[in-house]
Amino acid sequence: MAKLGKWIENVGPDDRIVDVAKQTLSMRLEAVEYYLPLAAEIAAESVEYVHQLRVSTRRVRAAISLYEELLPSKRTRRINKDLKRIRRAAGEARDCDVLIARLENRDQDAGATSKTQRILRRLKRQRAAAQAPIVETFERLTFHQRFHRRGNKLLARIRPRGISRQRKLGNPKFSNWAPTAFAPIVEQFLQGVPGDKYTLEELHQFRIRGKGLRYAMELLAPAYPAEFREQLYPRLGELQEVLGEVNDHCTAAARFARYVEEASKKMEKNFFRRLMQQEEQFSTEARQKFSNWWTPEFHQEIEKRLRSFTQ
Repeated sequence: MAKLGKWIENVGPDDRIVDVAKQTLSMRLEAVEYYLPLAAEIAAESVEYVHQLRVSTRRVRAAISLYEELLPSKRTRRINKDLKRIRRAAGEARDCDVLIARLENRDQDAGATSKTQRILRRLKRQRAAAQAPIVETFERLTFHQRFHRRGNKLLARIRPRGISRQRKLGNPKFSNWAPTAFAPIVEQFLQGVPGDKYTLEELHQFRIRGKGLRYAMELLAPAYPAEFREQLYPRLGELQEVLGEVNDHCTAAARFARYVEEASKKMEKNFFRRLMQQEEQFSTEARQKFSNWWTPEFHQEIEKRLRSFTQ
């Protein structure tokens, strides 16, 4: 199971970049192949199977993006298409799982009501329906081991390639290559830092960039001192938790808003509207938590520490 974790094992700073890329992509693809049948066949046993399937596809995409200059473009496009198909297939199921868990926890805290139980039954029906795309995707990609074979073909063709007319990548040591690769990822993250009067969309995009940064750090950690993994990475994890709260509440509010439009009875409309307003309030509180946490001083600290690993 260690090979399915977030950190890249059996890789060191003196390893050559081609070898690191092969080891990394092999591990990341293996995780997708591990969680896809679990999410398709026994998802009812644990919501983590669908969640980890989506996470594993994002981690493969992060690895492909990081090592893009070493990869064959045609085979990369095919794998990316498969990953997108998996992520989309599991999206609705994951949204339902998150919302069901929240409502069930709320019931335990405040006591279940018949209306809440009705919406839980409705969500569980939607969750059951959302399983079909996952099963369909699983059957499609495992037919004749399609996804596995495509992954192996991609791995077999990892090598140095021409990057531009001026230079070629060669096969440098991981520690020499990492700062140059990390620099544009850091810049993209820092450019997405929201201003004082940010919109929800800006916050959402910042969250996405934060995820990309952390996925890249998981890949690059063996090239850096322990501080990179043990101190900086957890700090950015705190950011993702805060922004994740905002996203979850916004997603829930949007779903309840849709239920308001779909409801035929006034009583149901009012009930869903109250749930929507509650989630909007929770979202506002989570945004305030972010504003209190992401101070100018903290921003400067994070920027300084990130940039120190790009030189």
